Amino acid sequence: MTEPAASDIDVTLLLCDSAQSIGGKLYVMGGGWTHATLPGPPISMALAVRFLIPWGLADQRFQIGVVLRHADGRPVDLGEGEVGAQTELGVTQPLLGDPDEPISAVLALQAGSLPLSAGRYAWVLEINGVERARAPFVLREAAAG
Repeated sequence: MTEPAASDIDVTLLLCDSAQSIGGKLYVMGGGWTHATLPGPPISMALAVRFLIPWGLADQRFQIGVVLRHADGRPVDLGEGEVGAQTELGVTQPLLGDPDEPISAVLALQAGSLPLSAGRYAWVLEINGVERARAPFVLREAAAG
């Protein structure tokens, strides 16, 4: 049997208006949107992330990076460097867990209201520098008239 690797971590990435991680659960408001219209009310963004980590990867640490990219892959820079975040992820094996079941971990990242122009974007999540999930979205100008 092959030892699990970081590429075996299942990642679900959801773009939403707001998200919180409390007690191992995600609390999401306005989740799953992919289109918004400009101008309009400020567009608040957050990312809700669920990781399913194979039992054999418990007690390891993984570097998690999230960056906002333009459709062509360039990182979005609003004058202070790339828009994104870095963190570390690790879980321990539960005392009463089942080695055949993955270990769940959740993460909520708040981006707030970003001054973006119309275009196509994607939040990209990487584990140890390798892309594992993306949440694309489009900002459109309102039709005149």
